[in-house]
Amino acid sequence: MSEPQIDYELEAAIEAVKAILSPRLDAAGLLLVAQAKENINEPCPPHSDPGQFPHRETANLHDSVEYEVDAQAVTLRWGTGVEYGLYLEMGTQKMAPRPWVQPTFDQKSEEVQQILEKGTNP
Repeated sequence: MSEPQIDYELEAAIEAVKAILSPRLDAAGLLLVAQAKENINEPCPPHSDPGQFPHRETANLHDSVEYEVDAQAVTLRWGTGVEYGLYLEMGTQKMAPRPWVQPTFDQKSEEVQQILEKGTNP
């Protein structure tokens, strides 16, 4: 009869971990979105050069950057639903990349790690 108790204890532990990580993922999402918005807020003109953060010609990309936490899956998703956000990140046949998602994450990866491990910014 010890198996149900083990299952219950494991399930309770999993739920406890999710409860701890959910607000930490939320804090990491806020940090990444704020940094991304700062990175892509340089006004246009001039247009950005390849490899630079894209400059803001309209506010569409800037205003669409958001995040979502799935507490049950312990997942943070962030970025934009604006289609050209991907084109800027990856480039196209006619345009060299102006990445903004990966460089933003790279800028903040240590802080994100700190938040996830300890629940605080460094």
